[in-house]
Amino acid sequence: MAFRINTNLESMNALRNLGLVSMEFGKTVTRLSTGLRIVTGADDPAGLIISENFRAQIAGLDQAIQNNQDAINYAKTAEGALDEVARLLKDARKLAVAANNTGTLDAAAIQANQDQLRSIVESINRIATQTQFGKKKLLDGSAGIVSHVIDSANYAAINIGGTFGGFSVNSSGTVTVQVTTAAERAKITGSVDLSANGL
Repeated sequence: MAFRINTNLESMNALRNLGLVSMEFGKTVTRLSTGLRIVTGADDPAGLIISENFRAQIAGLDQAIQNNQDAINYAKTAEGALDEVARLLKDARKLAVAANNTGTLDAAAIQANQDQLRSIVESINRIATQTQFGKKKLLDGSAGIVSHVIDSANYAAINIGGTFGGFSVNSSGTVTVQVTTAAERAKITGSVDLSANGL
């Protein structure tokens, strides 16, 4: 008696080929849906390592761009505050020059000028202590910028220097606003030479 084994090699071969085609189809659909040529390490191990290194570099560059944008906004915030301080100092100088005109100003006008100068000094002090970027104070000296306003009954001085985003800013002089007593003239003196990174 002979044994006969019935096999269907054609259908088994077709099933194996269907599995291979289905696997390739799945890879192709995954590549199309993700837009990536390398989806898993099996697709191209060396290429995956290279692409991951590029992704890490791109992520670092994106963060560097964000850091630069933050630094620009930080500097613009400080610049706006310093512009306001400069405007206030111009107003103080104008008042000091006006106070020299003792021929036309009486004691009440001189006192009004001094009160306005005192208000300017308070405003400069407020700007120096309250200007912040996020929660970081910019002009109180804690952020690498030296800025202080000394407010007493007789005088006020502002010295600005330090570092903005890696650039060194130095003042080789000071501006002093002196508010004297009510019966005397107010005057402003000083000279300022600013340099950035030695320029």
